[in-house]
Amino acid sequence: MFAATTDTQSEGVVITDDNLNPILQIITWLLLALTSLMMCFRTVTRCFLRKHDLLAGWDDNLLLLSYIVGVGEMVIWILPHSTIFGRTIGHISQDEMVSGLKAMYASDILFLLSLGFAKLSVCACYVSLIPANDMFHRRWSLAMASVVTLWTIAFSFAAAFRCGIRPWWNHTHDDSITCLDQSAFLQGVSITNILTDAGLVAIPISLFAPLKLPLRTRLTSVLIFSARALIIIPCAFQLAYMPNLANMDATETDWTLQGFPYFVTTQVVEFAGISAACIIYLSPFLQSLGSGAMKAESLPSFTPKQKQSTQHLVSSDSSR
Repeated sequence: MFAATTDTQSEGVVITDDNLNPILQIITWLLLALTSLMMCFRTVTRCFLRKHDLLAGWDDNLLLLSYIVGVGEMVIWILPHSTIFGRTIGHISQDEMVSGLKAMYASDILFLLSLGFAKLSVCACYVSLIPANDMFHRRWSLAMASVVTLWTIAFSFAAAFRCGIRPWWNHTHDDSITCLDQSAFLQGVSITNILTDAGLVAIPISLFAPLKLPLRTRLTSVLIFSARALIIIPCAFQLAYMPNLANMDATETDWTLQGFPYFVTTQVVEFAGISAACIIYLSPFLQSLGSGAMKAESLPSFTPKQKQSTQHLVSSDSSR
């Protein structure tokens, strides 16, 4: 049962076996700072590589939107309303529970939107990189963009109306509210999130593998452009810890404390989703492109007219 009153905040921040929320907040602050640093470095590097084309592209705008929404999601987890997460349910009042569930409700929607925008940014980056005559990979990238768009809209809509028009944050103490199975919903999000990222990782592998380049260069390029695979690891942990959120509707289950690992991995997934889209601009690979170490002629069937599709990403020797 929920505690009738609480004076946890008046006692100061104390980390105990029954209160792991301070650890969650520290990790969230750290990931928020790292995400901001990644965005700053990405922006600086992008401006350096595109000296003659400083106008933001679709990939830039979508990633910026993902970052803004992601910051909003992370901030929710460090607000006082989210102090229920990582605490034993016996020390949480009903008012605190309702307030915390409202925060979780908003966080879920922002989480999905941020991931969706980050994936779309990657798709836009691929489209700008792929030569105009490579219709296979261009269509693949556009198809993935369509899938990601549908994924974002569908799951965001489901998260917003998981109890119909009834408030989801009241479902723990109002038996008349019928909602989607929270565990099944989150499992669906994680599984499809992994599948869409796997599809995005497969595109650069298929694109760079046949290039007429030294093996080391090809492996380096594949690893850099496939950095998004890193997000699959925290997603797998998120899926593994998901059973800890089972029976959220039952007040006798201590899901607020047992779900601590899931809450942490959710923030890691958010960080990885945005950072993976930034890594490509932080790599020495693109700098080597700009210095002429890798020429556009290395691409098969790459005509002078088609070279222009990638010139906005790097600085050529002649521009220097």
